[in-house]
Amino acid sequence: MYEVDYYIHGAQSQRNSIKELLLTTTLSMGGNTDDESDLNIPLGLVMKVLADNEMHSGLIRGINTQDPTCIVLRVVTKDCFILHDALLDCFKDIKIEVDEDVENVPWPF
Repeated sequence: MYEVDYYIHGAQSQRNSIKELLLTTTLSMGGNTDDESDLNIPLGLVMKVLADNEMHSGLIRGINTQDPTCIVLRVVTKDCFILHDALLDCFKDIKIEVDEDVENVPWPF
């Protein structure tokens, strides 16, 4: 498993939709959204919504929205481009930078 950060830039409306998707998913599984950096959402639940395929292992640890032009997702996954590609397929006005070198980057930052 890899731990990666997705830096999502682009249309604010679409970044807000991604955030709402993650928060709604957290609430639907009985989770707490008070600390957005500590959501721990199974990747399969999000992939079911985005790509109608829940057969993906991994975890979305949380989100960081401190930068008003970007949201950051910390993800633990076997394939760092599965979620990346699904997000780009669903949200046409975003760009995603993937940082695979986050081993020494504290979370949340």
